[in-house]
Amino acid sequence: MELTLNKIKVWILVIILIVIAIVISGNQGDGEERSVVSKTGSISGDIFLTADELYVAGDVAGDLFAASGDLKVNSEIDGEVAVAGGNLSIDGKVKGSLIVAGGNIDITADTDEGMVIVGGDVHVQNASITGNIFLVGGEVNLGKGLNVDGKVMAAGGKVHLDGIFSRDLRVAGGKVTIGGEIKGDVKVVSKHIRLLPGTTIAGSLIYYSPQVIDIADSVSIGKDIVYIKTSQIEKNREGLFFVAGLTFLSLLVGLILFSVLTVYIAPAMLPACNKRFQSHKGKALMTGLLLIFSGPVLSVLLISSVFGIPLGLGFICIYLLLGMIGYIVAVFILGERVLSLLGKSQSGSSLSQLLAVFIGILLMTVILLIPVLGVFVFLIVNAMGVGSMLLQVLFFRRSLLIRQIQ
Repeated sequence: MELTLNKIKVWILVIILIVIAIVISGNQGDGEERSVVSKTGSISGDIFLTADELYVAGDVAGDLFAASGDLKVNSEIDGEVAVAGGNLSIDGKVKGSLIVAGGNIDITADTDEGMVIVGGDVHVQNASITGNIFLVGGEVNLGKGLNVDGKVMAAGGKVHLDGIFSRDLRVAGGKVTIGGEIKGDVKVVSKHIRLLPGTTIAGSLIYYSPQVIDIADSVSIGKDIVYIKTSQIEKNREGLFFVAGLTFLSLLVGLILFSVLTVYIAPAMLPACNKRFQSHKGKALMTGLLLIFSGPVLSVLLISSVFGIPLGLGFICIYLLLGMIGYIVAVFILGERVLSLLGKSQSGSSLSQLLAVFIGILLMTVILLIPVLGVFVFLIVNAMGVGSMLLQVLFFRRSLLIRQIQ
């Protein structure tokens, strides 16, 4: 998808959606009931929604922006759609582009300007897509009944494609299965590649794999078949693993030292941030996402503005520092939760704080080993930490102002 003014408007409105979500979720606590919002009937103009559960069934004469734990859309939408959540189901028709981020994603909506999808378990089927598809997921299924008039770029742990594709396919995954009709070229990178019987590829098949794949007689390939063996990559893996392991160990030691320094300098900070997160989970998450996604954009704008490069580079340094502190807060919250479940929570003590941080770092390391989904979970957890830290800073500043007034 080209970067047009319309696409820029979409991303600006996504940031606005996050800000609105902060305001709406600001007073939510642990004891409150789940919020449920249902929108039916014709809706004129753009619509911004956030709730624990959302259901949109009315036609929207504008853009739709929504964030929810459970979201169902069955509408004809004249503009763009940008949604995020845990369980997402989108049906109907989208005349603009579709941007989706979530855990379980099920899409059967026709789309006129392509889609960008990032999720854990992604299913797109029985839909007509005009425009390019960019898709990353743990398990990806572009199933039967799918007609795509555009390029497809898909990556995941398991990738299954079976439909009508008018242009090229670019696929990478642990296990890749391809079927249906492809009118362009197919390029695949995978250890395990399977072409379903009856598959038709009008262009060339180019694949990177440790072994040659079996191609059934019923499979039709119009042009060349190019096989590139990845054994050389396998031979170089030991060196790559050594460098990666050394880098990871250095980062781990750095994080541990930074954690010790944080607990020593500000022993009350981590428990305070955890308390702020427990009372304002939604607000902390949305605040963190706002900073994480808007920071790089603001950095580029500053560097390219009249203020010059020094101000932009200074902002980048502050952004990275906040990210590091936010990560320590995030792993502390995660580790403290584990200790709490085990009945060992004593967050007032420096040693127990460091123990919680170490447990959190270990869990996040394991989570990052999960292909694709691990990065998504890491982003969410880190956003919670960054958001909790910023909320605590704002709370502390407000408390100081109140004391000065008194």
